[in-house]
Amino acid sequence: MFAGTPVLNFLNWLPFEIEAEDSGGQSVDADSVTDEWSWYFQDQFDWDLSFLSGGGDAEGVRFRFESLVDNGYRQALALKFTANQARGARTTGLAPEWGTIYLIPLLDGRGFQDFSYQVMDELYPDVDLNTVGRQPDWLGDYQAPREEELEAEIERLQRELAHAQAYKQLLWEQGDELEEIVYIALQDAGLTIEEEVPGRRDGAIDLADRKVMLEITGTTGGIKESKLRQLQTWVDNNQNDYDEEITGLLVINHQRDRNPSERRVQLDEQREAYLDSRGLQLITTPELFKMVTGISMGDISEDDVQAKLRSDEGIIVFNETEELS
Repeated sequence: MFAGTPVLNFLNWLPFEIEAEDSGGQSVDADSVTDEWSWYFQDQFDWDLSFLSGGGDAEGVRFRFESLVDNGYRQALALKFTANQARGARTTGLAPEWGTIYLIPLLDGRGFQDFSYQVMDELYPDVDLNTVGRQPDWLGDYQAPREEELEAEIERLQRELAHAQAYKQLLWEQGDELEEIVYIALQDAGLTIEEEVPGRRDGAIDLADRKVMLEITGTTGGIKESKLRQLQTWVDNNQNDYDEEITGLLVINHQRDRNPSERRVQLDEQREAYLDSRGLQLITTPELFKMVTGISMGDISEDDVQAKLRSDEGIIVFNETEELS
């Protein structure tokens, strides 16, 4: 390298921090490739850069980090960052994704132009590359019949579709993303939700005669007694804060890596006794999915949901809709 040659950081344009390691290798975990990119990462390949972490919140925007393929050391070799409103900045309902950033290595033998065209074909098949850049600038001054009306209708339907599709997160998500979609599902059932207070609760349902403390969790395993005890802690911590009765609801996405139709809610006698003796309740997130589906179809009412929360059922089940398949 010549003296005075600048060292460029080609990642500093990103609106968030990312930790990368520039030691290369050849080990690729074929099982880690996402379905979205299986057309590209089909074989083993040499890599020069791996990513250790990234994402976070920046000025009201949350950047969600997703690995598209890992090396043998479980380090990401390609990344997808999805931008949404940061938690707490959301106004009402569910906003669609704002955009996506991909960091993809150019594999040996591929030219950038060919790669770019293939990405458009695979990920954005509705974009006509033959017309991009060919239309004159002044064409935007003209509108076709009903163009504005139809564009507004399409935008409305896209928002509705994004809201509806987000419910699928109830079947597989965990962490903050699961908490957020649980809040939205409960709000869409007509319930008033008080959000998380760190160290005191994961949220609360405000009913006229009681406050229902929430413990929300996702796990690849079963329903642990520790989660029931954590819920009881939230109930105990809030007893003196309200005049209303304080109860608790464990919202759990258990066995989340399995098809919901294959999952079973299994509580031994000790866990069932723990629920019953303390008046706690449990609902799985696939059951919440059934709830919002039933409400949408008119099979379940908002009153039905409140009645479940006031019932003696330790494990809440909505039998009014068909089983998940």
